[in-house]
Amino acid sequence: MGEVGLEKLKFNLLENAFDSLNEALKKYSEESESNKHYKYSLLHLTHFLEIFLKFAIYKEQPILLYRKPYMRLHKSSQTISLIETVQVLKNLNKILPTSFYKDIQKINDLRNQIMHFEFSFEIREINNLIGRIMVAFKEFNEENQICTNLTDYIQDEQLEIFWELASDYEKKIQEAIRQSLLEANLHHDASLIIEPHTCEECGYETIIPDDKSPTGFICTRCGNIETSEELIECCQCGCSEPKSWMQSLSKDEYICSACLKP
Repeated sequence: MGEVGLEKLKFNLLENAFDSLNEALKKYSEESESNKHYKYSLLHLTHFLEIFLKFAIYKEQPILLYRKPYMRLHKSSQTISLIETVQVLKNLNKILPTSFYKDIQKINDLRNQIMHFEFSFEIREINNLIGRIMVAFKEFNEENQICTNLTDYIQDEQLEIFWELASDYEKKIQEAIRQSLLEANLHHDASLIIEPHTCEECGYETIIPDDKSPTGFICTRCGNIETSEELIECCQCGCSEPKSWMQSLSKDEYICSACLKP
């Protein structure tokens, strides 16, 4: 991959992207008492995302990679940022999950903190972030057919780590959804269909009511507590449930699923 010689190193866009992904995966798999390998894994991963998304744009409209496409272009012309690539891809009607965009924003913010100031992060959160990004990247790539031969670009020793990260996090997603369904229906009649709501943070149907949450809700996948779902008080027992779970008796009166039981 790439053109390598004693006096020359040359990568095209895709080679440049996957070289950084390989380095990110390599650093991720390292072990250190200080956990500082995560810092370098994040930096490489952010660079991979920026260059890979630029390649996705390049396949469609190369000129859209530039900040000022109306000017005379040359090799040093300024290209768009990682965050800007997302909007360009949306404008090109590429399928980009909301959760992927939010994680791109998160990792870009972390990258800026690392590169320009001081930083701090929880290792568990970084593991989850990297896992989510691997899953989202895989889905984005498959949906849009950007690179159809990943095994040609991801090194054999890193390929196992890549699939492990992607598959392990997919399992976590399925378990979170299963747990959401279980908890959402735990105190309700089996004949009533109670469904979790879509989390506006991660994009999965894993938002359920939670008495300990300040907002009354929590996502069993990412821990998000913010939702546009409205809690309504039952006119009979006084409990609070999502409005969509309750039955309206009048304009201002609602009855909860538990009180609906015969």
